Amino acid sequence: MATQGIAKRGAPCRCTKAKGDHPRRHWAMAAAAVPLAAANVASGIYRGIHRIVGTFLGLFIVAFLLLPSPWQLDAQKDVSALVMTIILFQFSTELFMMRRYGVAMVSFTPVILLVTQLAAPVSPYVLIVERGVETLIGAIVGIVVLISSGQDGQCY
Repeated sequence: MATQGIAKRGAPCRCTKAKGDHPRRHWAMAAAAVPLAAANVASGIYRGIHRIVGTFLGLFIVAFLLLPSPWQLDAQKDVSALVMTIILFQFSTELFMMRRYGVAMVSFTPVILLVTQLAAPVSPYVLIVERGVETLIGAIVGIVVLISSGQDGQCY
């Protein structure tokens, strides 16, 4: 439990902290908690890597859907299409979450970012970069804390 507290406090990206109140700082804390929830160090490292790789693949999907292009989904104009896309990705997330965490993250990332766009639209560029940076930093902090704690084989 103490290692989770250390990771969650150390995970928020310092570069975004300088900008003041950062509404999505919890992304780093959530990514830091992922490796710490594993049964042992090896599976924690794998889960952290799956979190990073799955998130970055999901970010490519989000970029495809939200960045300016002929197939861009606008949160203001294409609400129905956006909701149907969210439902599709949520279904695949639920399908894979238990056994294929990395695959589930590929579809979970679009769910989170598309719902965020529906609730409070921001620049897709900012959203994608923040999610990538926060996840990378958070997962790395979680892995480092897990390795340094030396608590292999202990479930929490």
